[in-house]
Amino acid sequence: MSGKPVAGGISAAKFLEVFIENHPAWAHLDIAGVAFIDSEFASQKNATAFGVRLLVEFLEELMKNH
Repeated sequence: MSGKPVAGGISAAKFLEVFIENHPAWAHLDIAGVAFIDSEFASQKNATAFGVRLLVEFLEELMKNH
């Protein structure tokens, strides 16, 4: 626990661990820091889809090997 008023990456991972007890191989991608970006074309932060692209590329590579 970081002691800050927000949950850290390890807190999120430990929370998710409760739901994967029957799945020994799992991963937690802590991508919140890059999930949003300022843009000159919008009045508020926009979603980057960084994690979506990462996950799709990972799954595509995984499928190539099977």
